[in-house]
Amino acid sequence: MLTSFILLYPLTMTLVWLIGTLFYRLTSPRPSQATHTDLVSVIVPCYNEEATLHETVQALCQQGHRNLELILVDDCSTDNTLLVMRALKQKFRRVPMTIVAQSQNGGKAAALNAGAKAANGEYILCVDSDSLIDPKAIDHLLSSLKADDRVGAVTGKPVVLNRGVIVEKMQTMEYVAIIDLIKRAQMFFTANILTLSGVLVLYRKAALQSVSGWNENVQTEDIDITWRMKLKKWRVAYQPQATTWILVPSTIKALLKQRQRWAYGGLQVLVANWRLLFRPWQPNTWLLYEMLTSILWSFGTLFSMTFFVVSTFMNQAVQLDGNVILMIFFIGLLQFFAGMLMSVKKAKLRLRMFLYTPMYLFFYWFLNLYSLVTAVLKMVYTPIEHGRWESADRSRSLGQMKGKTTDAR
Repeated sequence: MLTSFILLYPLTMTLVWLIGTLFYRLTSPRPSQATHTDLVSVIVPCYNEEATLHETVQALCQQGHRNLELILVDDCSTDNTLLVMRALKQKFRRVPMTIVAQSQNGGKAAALNAGAKAANGEYILCVDSDSLIDPKAIDHLLSSLKADDRVGAVTGKPVVLNRGVIVEKMQTMEYVAIIDLIKRAQMFFTANILTLSGVLVLYRKAALQSVSGWNENVQTEDIDITWRMKLKKWRVAYQPQATTWILVPSTIKALLKQRQRWAYGGLQVLVANWRLLFRPWQPNTWLLYEMLTSILWSFGTLFSMTFFVVSTFMNQAVQLDGNVILMIFFIGLLQFFAGMLMSVKKAKLRLRMFLYTPMYLFFYWFLNLYSLVTAVLKMVYTPIEHGRWESADRSRSLGQMKGKTTDAR
């Protein structure tokens, strides 16, 4: 039974994502081409982002949506981020720009709360300071919010910018073949998503105020605020037409650290909302069930792998079901092909990325396994952790990476 669960769970979820994505694409309305005049307050939280901030702000100033105010928050950086902000304010005079300088480093959530206090718009856009937002992204996000007053926040689609080394290539495939498909499927089945992607989110100010802003004492402020908004009866949505280019970790160590933090944040949500598990009639509960099943799958897989290694050593033989492996490979191939078809133009994917599919299939599930198991152990032994951030290692600017995107292999 354990072996069947370990093999059938990823197969079942892959089929669910594919079916949900297909029907979401068939039933969702065509992307709106409308332009809006509402004032949007854009908060860009920063900590040691002197290498990327210029390109991020420049992309925001080139938005098709013209009624913007930028709020740049320096969370007590130790580099020249604050000086860069002042220079940008002088350079881009067309867009009103406010600089908020924190007296001490409090983390991303604290920076967002400080920025929200200076916001004048009824809509608040949060953008990471190492991303390049698509020129039409804000209008796409606004259209989603205006289409339904019950939607409190809508997130966009991240597309990987740096694709040089193998770790970056794997994440490029993951974002188009898994993360995008999962969110589309969640929208079809539950009209909600499990979590917002903090790199690009447009909030309704009323929804933010209803939950008193971001929680400064959690590891993942975007996951936390997603579920606090749901408890206040707000929906959170996904708009794949609103894209932003992002930088992802370039080393295995940095990637594992990031994913453990994500998994830890998800566990915090599961623990905080455990009562919902006894309300199976609510669509949001289905998302928690999937999260809980992932945890059980991870520990079951860890146990099974350990037993397999010991059994192989004792019996001096390796026993694998070739039909099951072939089925996993085929379904995964189909999933990636579907994701690539929907993203090949927007994400500027090369067909040669398809060659990495066999490696990618194992990459994702083993990454998920490591993240969940270590996050559970971390929660057991260090249950309280503040949401402070650390400075990222920036070897190249966003502008340099953007110029090389079409050459990605």
